Amino acid sequence: MMSNDSLRILFFDWTTFGDIDIVEAFTALGHEVIISKLKPKSEVRDADFVLQCADMLKKHEVACVFTSNFQPVTAEACFQANVQYIAWVYDSPQLLLYNQEITYPTNSVFIFDSRQCEALEAMNIPNIYYMPLAVNTKRLDKLQATKEQQSHYACDVAFVGSLYNEEHNLFERLRARLTDYDTGYLEGIMQAQKNVYGYYFMEDILRSSDILKRISEAMPYGASEDNFSPAEYIYANYFLGRRLATIERMEKLLLLSSRCDVHAYTEGDTTGISGIKNMGSVEYYEEMPLAFRHAKININITLRTIQSGIPLRCFDIMGSGGFLLTNYQEDFLPLFEPGVDFVYYESSEDMLEKVDYYLRHEDERQEIARHGHDTVMKHHAYTDRLSSMLDVVMEKMAQQGGQ
Repeated sequence: MMSNDSLRILFFDWTTFGDIDIVEAFTALGHEVIISKLKPKSEVRDADFVLQCADMLKKHEVACVFTSNFQPVTAEACFQANVQYIAWVYDSPQLLLYNQEITYPTNSVFIFDSRQCEALEAMNIPNIYYMPLAVNTKRLDKLQATKEQQSHYACDVAFVGSLYNEEHNLFERLRARLTDYDTGYLEGIMQAQKNVYGYYFMEDILRSSDILKRISEAMPYGASEDNFSPAEYIYANYFLGRRLATIERMEKLLLLSSRCDVHAYTEGDTTGISGIKNMGSVEYYEEMPLAFRHAKININITLRTIQSGIPLRCFDIMGSGGFLLTNYQEDFLPLFEPGVDFVYYESSEDMLEKVDYYLRHEDERQEIARHGHDTVMKHHAYTDRLSSMLDVVMEKMAQQGGQ
């Protein structure tokens, strides 16, 4: 297990955003990181993976295991070996958080969305903690764009993300099996949700409506037998939430492209948005930061399934020195100052007004981008977050050792 001040950590590298930064931060904190690409065949059940993982834990005398997002099969392996498991959830929705393995005492699950954290705590799930995401400004500050790259990425407004408008998505498949009345009802609550920021009410509506039974019968969505997620969570988040993202993102990009130069970095179909420049996908570590830095305004349109959390993309924008204009998210306010570190909008009309304003006020825009960068550099580094997580885990280990 190494010295009292240092831990040996098994890190499963499954190519998720920020993996390089997380390993670098653990090392900077003085811990030894053993990187493994061993991957389970299933995130829920894989007896061979559990055995192989247990062998690695014993062989290397590992103190704890770390993954981005919660993996039930990894939780199982750590529970059987009595080794601490750290999961840092950066994505939403996360159906796997409702698997029975979430209850294991060897877990420490850190969640970036405070409301999702509260919902799990209300279900008496132990060892759940709120932990915002982070950014590695040291790495980002070293990136330099060539003149060709500066020209390539320069635009009034940049959007990076999915449009969720692939063919045969869950909502379209469900729609084909519903009556016109039920389809209209679902579209109505999505339109209502689109106009409300700060409260995701579609789960509540489904829970109290007869339509939940009808959509469950029309298109059963079978989670694993050990998953206890409510039906309204599945349909509101995976079916309606992603469809709402398509509607909202397409509408906002159409409005923006009619007024200014917009680059969309997406694999989604933008043929219905006249005037937009679809730049295709953008690589996370080397290209995306330059796109953020050289756009005048970076627009963030958060998935409504992220009820209060700050998406990783927002940290990446500020850490890259980009100007962030985002929809309202509750978790911003304890950590950042609106109008100083970032700017938020409360409606499509408000978004357009603020885009117009900040395109005309360059000095103010650049000062906010600079201040946002300095704030995340000083207070929201990966070393800060991981140090806080390890404090929790080491306290648990000390308590167990004293029993």
